[in-house]
Amino acid sequence: MQKEKVMKMGLVSILLIMCVVLMSETVAEPPSNYYDDNAGTEENPYLVRSLANLRWLSEDKSVWGSLTQKKYFKQTADIDATETRMWNGGKGFSPIGDSSQGSISTDGDIIFESAFYGNYDGGNYTIKNLFMSPTKDAFDRFIGFFNVIQNSELKNIRLEEILFYFDGSVVVVGALCNIAMNSSIVNTSVTGTVILNGQNSGASGLVSSGINIIMDNGCSSVNIVFLERE
Repeated sequence: MQKEKVMKMGLVSILLIMCVVLMSETVAEPPSNYYDDNAGTEENPYLVRSLANLRWLSEDKSVWGSLTQKKYFKQTADIDATETRMWNGGKGFSPIGDSSQGSISTDGDIIFESAFYGNYDGGNYTIKNLFMSPTKDAFDRFIGFFNVIQNSELKNIRLEEILFYFDGSVVVVGALCNIAMNSSIVNTSVTGTVILNGQNSGASGLVSSGINIIMDNGCSSVNIVFLERE
């Protein structure tokens, strides 16, 4: 009887530990070289080697760079992003770059104040099972791993088995990048599924729209599903 009681208590303990593990959520964490004097430069790019580092990049706008200061990032390991399905109350991963604050310069150019201004080298490592599902808010109607990039370079990026879902009308999806301005996108690939549950929406497996961009050696095998459409 005592042995059976001990076994039951042990089983309960294991189940509790499993529940804690399942409920835990990766918190944003800057790269190991973040505090170097020249971190984020071409000579010493920020090293993205974990899901925590990737979350840091997506949620810390201060490291996205600017028109006058370009930032550099290099992925150094495969990243399993399955956990992103639990993030942000079910909204998943927050896109890199914000398109909600745009303006027209004196030269007539479109300027996104919170765009990603940088170089992301994926190193041909994978980011697998990334999940995104924005709300129906006006500025959440754009989905992409990178939402908007400007004066940037994306290269050697491998997104595998993504799942992007949007429930609402008038949504634009670029699985890798939604809007690209004066940028280059080279040697990239995306696989997975994009689901749009609404009217007047469109999607691309790589880039949704762009002005003055260079694209080379891009490959997409994304299943795009429209659940309701006029």
